[in-house]
Amino acid sequence: MLGHLSLVIVIVFYMLIGCSQNYSDEKAEDALRKQGLDPIKLGEGKAQDTGGRTAAEGRISLGGLSVIMPQGWQNIAPSSPMRVAEFHLSGQRAGTEEGVLAVFQLGGSVEGNIARWYGQMAQPDGGSTAERARRWEKQVGGLPVTLVDLKGTYAGMGAMGRATEPSTDFRMLAAVIEAPQGLFFFKLVGPAATLALWEQSFEKFIDSIEKE
Repeated sequence: MLGHLSLVIVIVFYMLIGCSQNYSDEKAEDALRKQGLDPIKLGEGKAQDTGGRTAAEGRISLGGLSVIMPQGWQNIAPSSPMRVAEFHLSGQRAGTEEGVLAVFQLGGSVEGNIARWYGQMAQPDGGSTAERARRWEKQVGGLPVTLVDLKGTYAGMGAMGRATEPSTDFRMLAAVIEAPQGLFFFKLVGPAATLALWEQSFEKFIDSIEKE
């Protein structure tokens, strides 16, 4: 009996020593930060709902596709119910007209919509926009993508489906994404000087597309 009691006393003694050596008034969060660690609180560790954008990757949901918005872009409320999303890209100087990227999910075909875009951009000398346009295809996130680059006098459709006044020295960068839910159209229009600032940014935006 005494042997068992002695063993218990020894175990308790070492437990008290261990606790006294590890005790500190420093908070656990502070101690972790000193070690270069970031403490995680309960309820964290999962992407939070931030209105269509996941906190983990900064992705924006487009209802079938997701994209990463580049720095310097503005994600605004669509100016038309026909638009899935809308982004504004500022000009080089204050007062310079900005570029507007509208995202649509409409019917029709790839070729039919590209032909419509060609018709919205006229050439000053009356030449063919289709012949002067740059067009290429690639795969993004396992999806077929067709891109076009047009320059000229733009007289397309603005917000709420209204025709816009002809604008000279304009440019259009556009893409058609063939997604499982149907075709998605990305149409960036603005002054040629403005779009030159954001050309690489637009390409990275398209390259970030993933299926949801």
